[in-house]
Amino acid sequence: MGSLGRRILVSMLLVALLAAVLAGVLVRQATIEATEDAAQQNLRTDAQILNELQALSLFTGSWNGAQPLVEALAEITGQRIALTDLGGTTLVDSDPDTSLPAQSSALIDPNDEALQTIDFASFLVLDELLVADVVAEAEEQLEDCLAAAGVNEELLFDDDLASITPEAAECLDDFDRLTALPSAEPALLYLGFPADELVDFGAIDPVAILMIVGVVAAAAAAAASLLARRISTPVRALTGAVAQLGSGDMTVRADDSSTGEIGNLARAFNDMAADLQHGEQTRQRMVRDVAHELRNPIGVLQGNLEAAQDGIFAADEEMLAMLHGETVHLSALVEDLQQLALADAGSLVIRPELTDLHQLAEEVVSGYRPVAADAGITLTLDGSSAPVNADPTRIRQVILNLVTNGVAYTPSGGTVQVSAVSVPAPQDTSATVELRVLDTGHGLDRSEQEQVFDRFWRADDSRNRHTGGAGLGLSICKQLVEAHHGSISVESTPGEGTTFTVSMPTNLSKP
Repeated sequence: MGSLGRRILVSMLLVALLAAVLAGVLVRQATIEATEDAAQQNLRTDAQILNELQALSLFTGSWNGAQPLVEALAEITGQRIALTDLGGTTLVDSDPDTSLPAQSSALIDPNDEALQTIDFASFLVLDELLVADVVAEAEEQLEDCLAAAGVNEELLFDDDLASITPEAAECLDDFDRLTALPSAEPALLYLGFPADELVDFGAIDPVAILMIVGVVAAAAAAAASLLARRISTPVRALTGAVAQLGSGDMTVRADDSSTGEIGNLARAFNDMAADLQHGEQTRQRMVRDVAHELRNPIGVLQGNLEAAQDGIFAADEEMLAMLHGETVHLSALVEDLQQLALADAGSLVIRPELTDLHQLAEEVVSGYRPVAADAGITLTLDGSSAPVNADPTRIRQVILNLVTNGVAYTPSGGTVQVSAVSVPAPQDTSATVELRVLDTGHGLDRSEQEQVFDRFWRADDSRNRHTGGAGLGLSICKQLVEAHHGSISVESTPGEGTTFTVSMPTNLSKP
């Protein structure tokens, strides 16, 4: 695993560790809060259970009827409820098949005055009118007793009475006896989930937390390692491909089967490598073609001059004319190469001015019409005024190269038609002018159309000069048109002819 993979692994591991620690802290805090809330709820439930059992013991004086109450409370609260006497004998139990908790939850002592305050509003099962029923029955018996003794109940508690009759006193004693609450024996209350036995989550063993964090970190490390390898492997392969390309191997290509940004990077590298390979092949072909094109005129010049020096041929007017023609051809070739070199370096000078493209085309056509006529070709001009801000010298060279090319590749009896027009500007676009040169020559197939603007490419493989020059004319046209921020294209049908179209914006700022 390279340095990139290690950095990815370390970064992801740190993030995973931080996430695990934060998750542990948050879970611990949430658990403590939830446990405290549950403990408070349990305490309230325990208080309700204790309240109802205490009321039962006070009102009935025994635990004999406690089993139905305990079972009802257990079903409502979901807790296990049991009562034992102080000796440990079970009195009632909602779940007698299981052992009692290790510690009791509370002591219910009906004789303890502190426990005899009953909160009827919190009853879950017992009827809160239980006490009222007992008192009402005692009052009814008191009224009957006083009536039988002939005592006026309204005057019974009159402060003016010196004493109470024995019959009335006996009735009052019976009333006190009936309303006195009996006392059941003290009992121990056992609950299934006593609050004092809750787990203290604040005292969790830190070793356990570290073990959990370690497991999470190990899983994160495994995932990070896998991801790091998936990223670093294609990156290393791409790095190696870049190194090979830098050493001169233009055929190297990267594995672009990956998806996402890595795959896009590999595909971009492959496109760059293909462009460099094509450029290198073009450069090599250009060097060969330049050598070939220079060899012929230089060889002719050298051979004839040596023959003249040796006295084999006389340096007459005919020889001098032939040597001059070769020199002109050689000079034109060098001039074309210089223009291409300036265009490649971005140093081609363009001096734009307001120029009528149709007028330039008319000048070229008028000057070249005799040459076309000698070849048996009709050269015509169509269109109307087409003003454009361009370099007239450069654009005239473009028109001349296209016309020369059309005449050269059109057989006798054919036509070459030139047109120059202004094209109305669509919405939100600039106006343009178009120059078209249409011939009725042999035409080009699809592969030839793709190469027609390549340097030193010629439609005739024989490379003789009968049908053209060195194969630089269309390349120069393309460079000059693009220097004017325009475009040049070709459409051709084999056996019918070819049309070259030049399109340029009417407004061109001077560089």
